[in-house]
Amino acid sequence: MSIDISSAPDRTARDVRDTSHAPPATAPRPSPERKLRLPRADVAVLIRRGLLLFGVTVIMFGVFLMLLSGLEHGRSQTGLERRLRVELANVQSPIGGDIAKGTPIAQLSIPDIGVHEVVVQGTDSGSTRKGPGHLPASPMPGQSGNVVLVGRHSAYGGPFSHLNSLDKGSDIKVITGQGISHYTVSAVRRFASKDGSFLIGSGDRLTLVTSEPALFASRRLVVTATLASQPFQSTDHPSKFGANELGLDGDTGGMVALVVWLEAMLVVALGGVWLFRRWNAWTAYVIVVPVVLAVSWLIFDSAAVLFPATL
Repeated sequence: MSIDISSAPDRTARDVRDTSHAPPATAPRPSPERKLRLPRADVAVLIRRGLLLFGVTVIMFGVFLMLLSGLEHGRSQTGLERRLRVELANVQSPIGGDIAKGTPIAQLSIPDIGVHEVVVQGTDSGSTRKGPGHLPASPMPGQSGNVVLVGRHSAYGGPFSHLNSLDKGSDIKVITGQGISHYTVSAVRRFASKDGSFLIGSGDRLTLVTSEPALFASRRLVVTATLASQPFQSTDHPSKFGANELGLDGDTGGMVALVVWLEAMLVVALGGVWLFRRWNAWTAYVIVVPVVLAVSWLIFDSAAVLFPATL
């Protein structure tokens, strides 16, 4: 039996012809990438919460400066007074030369405005947190020349907040390792921020410097008092001083401590989130809140150094 190949349907050719009339195959287009966008409502919530957090932080910092910093000042003065009393009794209180910043050097008393403060060496913002500071480039209290003391007006107890209430003739007493000196107020004046003429002049006198107004250290309030007792023997002291030692500038060196404590707060925040997810809420609150308050205090204390030394 033979098969007629010629009469068989040409399926291959037909299949090819059918295929030629089919629409060309196209590769599927990749779907466009979706951009992640926060809904406007969520953005508004984030902005409101950010502004609220900023506002609360500013208010808390203000409360710290005007009220709570006085507690730290009081604690510092207690320790400084105890140390100065011992050093005066043992004739060990420094009276000149290279004195470390923060060292107690004198006891300042202004009865008319209720000031009884231990004076420390140094007038930068970090030193005046403890108490009124002595400008190292000026003579020691009780010695000949212009003795300059810088103190705060509002923060950290505001020991010089009432200097403007002093009258001509008011008495000022200073006790150092050399003895007791008496000064008599001769003038109360105000100077622009760039006016340093209060440092110039002759005569043996005491110059007390703070800032005005209370919340904005834009100018200096200066009280000048004349030495009413015999001057003590002069001692060596530095001859130069920096711009940040005249009361209206902060200490940028405090930025390092501020960054460290901000990083510590970040660690505390992350640890707090971990505790709240795994522990009872009240237990987490008891642990986290005191730590947050303590670190916040250290952050504010470090930030305060960046502000003027007489604020």
